[in-house]
Amino acid sequence: MTSGKGYSVWSAAVFITSFMAGMGVLALPRALSGTGWYGLILMSVACLNAWYSSVILGRMWIILEEKWEEYRVKFRYPYPAIGERAVGPWMRYIVTVSLHITLMGIGVVYVLLSAQIAQSMTQSLFSLDYNYWILIVAVILCPLSWFGRIEEFWFAAVGALATACLACISIFISMILQIPSMENVQYTGASFESASLSFGTILFAYSGVYMFPTIQNDMSDKQQINKATIISFIGILLIYLPVVVSGYAVWGSSVPVNILLAIKTGSLRSFIEACLALHIFLAFLLAVNPVAQEIEEVFNVKSSMIFDL
Repeated sequence: MTSGKGYSVWSAAVFITSFMAGMGVLALPRALSGTGWYGLILMSVACLNAWYSSVILGRMWIILEEKWEEYRVKFRYPYPAIGERAVGPWMRYIVTVSLHITLMGIGVVYVLLSAQIAQSMTQSLFSLDYNYWILIVAVILCPLSWFGRIEEFWFAAVGALATACLACISIFISMILQIPSMENVQYTGASFESASLSFGTILFAYSGVYMFPTIQNDMSDKQQINKATIISFIGILLIYLPVVVSGYAVWGSSVPVNILLAIKTGSLRSFIEACLALHIFLAFLLAVNPVAQEIEEVFNVKSSMIFDL
């Protein structure tokens, strides 16, 4: 995955895709029911907008490296540094606070979801309170979050991407299998309120742009970030679209908020839940890494990476 000087375009694309292609896909079929089939256009526009944001961020970091030498090495807080150079020192702290609140909030949600899925999967074997599952998941994740840069735990990105793909493929298969049993499927028109709610869900599905400067900073050739983002966003669409189209086509306007609820209890659903639990588990490590790196920088924690420059 990585080399002594950083990772390649394809490796960067895997990191980006593995983090962004997550739990948002479960709500997208319902979002499509709020917009009708025109929502597919909205999804494409939102994807294009997120990609363009990544392009701008990539250009900004290249400018920083060209103008200031201190950014030409492995840098632990690239996003706040962009804010500092663009506006002033005070903007660095605003970006830092916003970044930490967002990523730590995502991390908390991931822990809660992992605990919930773990409880659901094991309740037929033994009974354990949800609160205890939260503690168990947190204890397991804690030492795994002590890695330095995301280069050190590339297995998390590969695993998160693989489990997300397996879950989406399984959901798609489940929807196809339900076609013969579905009757009188209705597709109601979209209203302003439903379209507005759906738009928010669609935007959430493409959240994760804040990870791009961190990933770019660990690339061997930072000029190639645009290629990595193009590959990753194409991959995200390929993961999302089968689930979204099949879910809405099979269930119509009655598609549940969480597409998992449309899958009957059984081995296939258990497999999907296991994939999602592992995906969330691994994506947590990616989500908290930018926060951990900046905290390490504040406390002057030396990186042990053998390829530090």
